[in-house]
Amino acid sequence: MAIALRNRDIPAGKIDVGREEILVRTVGEYRNTGEIPATIVRTNAPGDVVRIKDIATVVDTFEDPSTYSRLDAHPAVSLSILKEKDFDTHAVVSATRSVVSEHLSGIANPPDVKYINDLTILIDDSMGVLKNNALIGLLMVVIA
Repeated sequence: MAIALRNRDIPAGKIDVGREEILVRTVGEYRNTGEIPATIVRTNAPGDVVRIKDIATVVDTFEDPSTYSRLDAHPAVSLSILKEKDFDTHAVVSATRSVVSEHLSGIANPPDVKYINDLTILIDDSMGVLKNNALIGLLMVVIA
């Protein structure tokens, strides 16, 4: 509980200065794991304190994964991009690919990126079939 209470960034109100309003936030986030051992867990009336370092050892590590993602029999990172109802699928996919390319260009040894379940392929195929059917229908009307 002490860590959760200490590691917060929360609104603390506002100050009205003339025609301006200044929003105030309290920033209590840890900047690094070295700050965690100094967190006070309990105090008593004489001013004695118990810190995390008095009762525990802090180790900077990774949490065990709760899910695994694999692609082509190799460990992978999965990312799902969902568009909002009124947005164009092609624009979302194009913007996503652009952002990924931009970020990968700044990495010395970038990972392999594979796009799967790209709905624009299905949409383009469906539009191709629709165009062909429209053309055949037009030809049948002209011939008849």
